[in-house]
Parts: sequence; C-alpha cells; structure tokens
Amino acid sequence: RDPLCSRMGSALGFVPVLEMMAVGEQPFHAGELAVQHQAGTLQNAHELGVHMIRTRISPSELPLLQSLPHIFAASVAPLSRSDGTPIVWASALFGSPGFVAVTGDMRSLTIHARPALGDPLAENLTPQAPIAVLAIDFSSRSRYRVNGKIAKDMDAKTVCLDVVEAFGNCPKYIAARTALPHKQECDSAEKRDFNSLAAPFKPRINDVATLRKEDVALIHGADTFFLATAHPDRGADLSHRGGRPGFVRISADHSEILWADYAGNGMFQSLGNIEVTGAAGVVFVDWDSGSTLHITGRASIEWRDSNSLQMDSCSRVVRLQVESSIFVPRRVPISYRLPANGPSPYSMPLSGEGVQADAKVAESVVAYARLVSIRDEAEGIKSFVLCPESGDETLLQHIWGHCPGEYVTLRLPATSGHAGLVRTWTISTAPAALLG
Repeated sequence: RDPLCSRMGSALGFVPVLEMMAVGEQPFHAGELAVQHQAGTLQNAHELGVHMIRTRISPSELPLLQSLPHIFAASVAPLSRSDGTPIVWASALFGSPGFVAVTGDMRSLTIHARPALGDPLAENLTPQAPIAVLAIDFSSRSRYRVNGKIAKDMDAKTVCLDVVEAFGNCPKYIAARTALPHKQECDSAEKRDFNSLAAPFKPRINDVATLRKEDVALIHGADTFFLATAHPDRGADLSHRGGRPGFVRISADHSEILWADYAGNGMFQSLGNIEVTGAAGVVFVDWDSGSTLHITGRASIEWRDSNSLQMDSCSRVVRLQVESSIFVPRRVPISYRLPANGPSPYSMPLSGEGVQADAKVAESVVAYARLVSIRDEAEGIKSFVLCPESGDETLLQHIWGHCPGEYVTLRLPATSGHAGLVRTWTISTAPAALLG
C-alpha cells in the first residue's frame, strides 16, 4: 500500500506519514497472544501486526470511506456489569455516500449521521469512550477497520472519533452485495430517507435472555454479521463475519448463538478481546429494509480438536449467551442485492451441530478423491493430481463442465499430528475445454 499512499498523498497536497510500530514492539495484548499461541499463529501474527497496524488512516482508503452509504460500529456502554465485565454493542449507521469524512491529518474520522432511535450506540457516545468502525464495500469485498476514542469536541449531528489504530483486512467470507437506490412506488405511503431512519418506527427492546421468533428467522437466513468486542486498555474493535446462510447456529431454547471461527489473518483481535473480557455484541442487518438486530451478552471460545466435534470443519467455536437484544426498524433509501455470483467462494460447507435442514449442502455436490501424485513444476509451484474414489463419478461430472473463474473447495481430513485443511482454488481451464 505504501507506494499508492505516497501517490494519493501527493495528489491531496501532503506527504502521508503512517506511523508503524517499531521493530520488536508488541502490537498485541495478552488475550490475543494467548489465542495466537493456541492456534499456532504467533510468529505470523506478529509480522502482520507490525506491518499492518497504523496509527493513522491510510490515504489509499479515502475512496472507500467516501463512497459508502453505510458504516458499522462497536461501542461500550458507560456502565459495566456488576463483575466489571463491559457491555459491548455492535451498530450500523447509514447515509448518502460522502457522509464519512477523514480529517485532522488522517487522525480523525467524522460520520455525518447519528444513530437511529433505539440503536444502543446513541447512549455510548461519551467523550473519550472507546469506539471502533468498519468500512466495508461489499461489492468489491474491501474493508478497513479504524479503532479509536470518541472525540471530545463532537457535536450533536455527527459521530467523531480520534484514531488509535487503523488497518485493512482480506476479502474472505464477504458476500458481494450491491447497494442500489430503493425504487419508490409513486402511490406508496412508505417514505425512505436517510434523515428520518427511525420515524415513525419504534425499536423493540428485549431484556429477556431469549430471542424472539422473528430474530431467529433473521439469524438463520443471515450470511453476514458484525462482531463487536472490547479490551479494558486497548479499546473497542469491530470485525466482519460471513458464511453460508445458517452458519450462525441458535440453541434450542433461543438463549445462545454460536458460530465456527473460520480461518483468517491469525491476529485474533476479536477472540483475544473475548479471552480477556468474556463479552461481545453482534448486529445482523435485514438487507431489504436496513433494519438491524443488536444482541449483547457474555461470550466464550471453545476449542474442539476432535473431528467429530468440529463445526464447519473448524476447531474453534464462539458462543454468545444472549443477555439483551434490540430490533431497530429502518427504511433506508437503498436496497442491497446479492447477485448469483455474490456468495463468497471461501465460505465453508456447513457441518456439525445445529445445521438447519434447508442449509445442508446437497450430497450430490460432495465428492471424494485420492491423491495420485505430486509434480514439481517450478520452485515453489506444484501440481496435485487427484482421482475420484472408485465408483464415484460425481467429482468428474462437476468439474468437467466448469467455466474459467469458477472454483472448487477441497478439504483434507485431519491425520495424526496434523490439523485438517480446507483450501479453495479457482479453475482456470475446465477438462472439457482441453478436448475442444
């Protein structure tokens, strides 16, 4: 990003100085290090953290920030639980593109919008309180995280934060939705406007530790949610979570949600915070209306080493015990549409506990193959030759008609001393094309 930052900075009339951490400086707290150690990512995480995490917003991210009609946030309630555990919420803000602005030599972020009626963010906007935002362009699968504190001089019409750290993330698991202007029928009584998101709708506050059936339906159909966590010293953090519809499970009594923690960059900011505080919040979005479901509660991490206990072929599972939830009805003047090629190719097949019947992968698209040989093509490049198991022609049937750019997901089961792997590769040429 650095050469691009320099070009962007010159065009904007200044030379960007994006402070990086000094060599040897520790970018992670004890909770993050503990999770990294157990996951085996300590060294890679340190190298990534030192180079990725900056103390200012990168100028190269300005086009992303200025083009979005939405931004998502994490905040912490002023009062904690009786045992000192923070109460963390995830939220959503909507506005016309350009409503997010970067000021103060890339050290401040201003959002020209206020939380909708009922959004818990409104009560958490106290000066110097921790806040984190996630800017995400679904269509290009680009995302950028900014963590900081509420500015002391914030006015009543904006949300302003002073940047503490900023960094990008990879595009994995993001559903490539397109935000389009909502088509307003001439005779419709429904009015959609960014400036009146909540009127005349009233939020539904549920202080009972169970989800309503409407909430359950929204969660079961979700392929995306946003996870808010916090650390007593490092502040708030917000991350994206994505998967196939149904990847978020709900307990039978509707008092708990859980999901597999898919492989990512290995820095584990979210899980590291949970390791320390045992608290989290999530927000789910109804992409047709912009309505949001906010849930807060106590969170925990489960490590599952046995294949029989894994969820979606993952050994880490996060549980969130519901303590309170809020449904905020909205009618934003945009609609989010998911094209046929929108689902992420990295999303894991659903397996293990809690998979809904309509979310299971059809057996016809699962095939089994054995490794025949490995060829060295060049330094660092190998070809793997696979053959379908005896009598199983499913693999050939599916790959034979593949088009360039489509993908195949391969799962290698765990063996003694080695964890299982899941890898997704695009197919450049289908076998049928080779024969003309």
